[in-house]
Amino acid sequence: MSDISNQAAQAASDAVMSKVATGMTVGGGGTAFIGGLTLNEFAMIFGMLVGLLGLCLQAYQTLHKRRVYVAEHKAIEERSRREEEEHRAKMEMYL
Repeated sequence: MSDISNQAAQAASDAVMSKVATGMTVGGGGTAFIGGLTLNEFAMIFGMLVGLLGLCLQAYQTLHKRRVYVAEHKAIEERSRREEEEHRAKMEMYL
């Protein structure tokens, strides 16, 4: 093989080894973390995550309701203004 193909093969090998090493590091750390937890600690962390998820969903729902309320309020005001203009135009026809 030529020198360029050897370098390309070496670079590809290095990239693969880097990904494998990263995966092994994360996997080993995760296993050590979960293996070191008792059932009560695991339940506590799970409960905190569920509570945080609930808080995020509640905040999203509140913001969404607010946006819908503002849009509905603008639509009602626009309709009221349009009806008032139509009424005024009809009343001017009789003058």
